[in-house]
Amino acid sequence: MRIALALGVIAGLSSLSHAAQTIATSAIFGATTQHAAQCVIGNPSTRTIAVQVSIVDESGNPLQVSSTCNEPIPAGFNCSVFANSIPSGAAVACSATASGVDKLRGTFTLSDGNAVALRSVELQ
Repeated sequence: MRIALALGVIAGLSSLSHAAQTIATSAIFGATTQHAAQCVIGNPSTRTIAVQVSIVDESGNPLQVSSTCNEPIPAGFNCSVFANSIPSGAAVACSATASGVDKLRGTFTLSDGNAVALRSVELQ
């Protein structure tokens, strides 16, 4: 009986908690004219979530960014991380991790100095 009770408690708790989900891009290159990178993360869930987002160079080194993802994201809203000075001859990547959401969404875009999009990919 104790085992059945313990299993019931564990099953009930597991339905309340959600594992962390990470989505990311592989390192991408836009063009030698690339200047900026923007990673937009969407919260499609029905509750507010906290998310950690980073933009890194092809060696995995974090780039200096500005971010609206420092605060929890309300349900149905987006946040954005922006790197204004990315290497012109190197690939960069974006990743995002959040708890309590089943289907985090995101888009990563590289643009030139005139804010013209050069390449855009979905985070998976």
